[in-house]
Amino acid sequence: MASIEIGVIHPVALAIAAIVVIMSLLWEPSRPHSLDEHFAAIRAEQLFVRVRYAALAPLVVLAAFAWSVAVSHSAVALAGGSPRVVGFELALVASAYLFAAFVVVATLFGPLRRMLARLGASSPRAVDPVTTTGVAAVVALLLLAVGIWKGEPSGENSEILGIFGVLKRPEVDLRPFVNIAVIAVGAYLAPIVCMHRPRRHGGSRRLISSIALVILPAISTITDDRALDRHPEVAESIEQFAPLGRIALRIFRRTVDVNEHEPVDGEAS
Repeated sequence: MASIEIGVIHPVALAIAAIVVIMSLLWEPSRPHSLDEHFAAIRAEQLFVRVRYAALAPLVVLAAFAWSVAVSHSAVALAGGSPRVVGFELALVASAYLFAAFVVVATLFGPLRRMLARLGASSPRAVDPVTTTGVAAVVALLLLAVGIWKGEPSGENSEILGIFGVLKRPEVDLRPFVNIAVIAVGAYLAPIVCMHRPRRHGGSRRLISSIALVILPAISTITDDRALDRHPEVAESIEQFAPLGRIALRIFRRTVDVNEHEPVDGEAS
């Protein structure tokens, strides 16, 4: 089961890692930087720049959360009509809420910036964008957790935050997105971790190890077709209990089926 699961997941993991690598090269062409380095660069900005970021970033985080709550309630209220009409109406409502969120952020930005500037004289954390943004993110996550806990799976007759109770529905499975996020974070952090480790044996050993980590799981991918035929119970287990593996297995089977049905030379298509 482990071999088949690795073989099924391996191409998907490579695709996710390739996207992360491309984005990293565009964002940090010189070398990857750790979060501490990014935080240090933000905290090294001039005071007036840090005050702006410290006020703007948490407002954007909380406004985005409020926008998602309002749009979710609107989606429930508009449900039941023609899909095209509902989609068009929901797009208009979402745009209106987005404009309202922009107005609220612009209105609160000035007073919050002045308040943080006054607090910064006694508490430097008040003008630290990393701290204020982190607090806003924690508040948004806590409100989301409360909404999921108190809300109904149907989303009907729910309070303001209870609309997120729909995330408890069995068909709303967010685990594949969590798995993808874990793979993406690993692909981003792996070069940073290797870069900060002492180079006792030079870069050749790291290069060989990296190539082996990429190539060796591909052996399982190549042999998966026959292994799945010999062990159909493993495929059933993956489809039932592996959130990302289930999706990868469908892609793998479609690819195998297409290759098997491709006409060879001289065969009628």
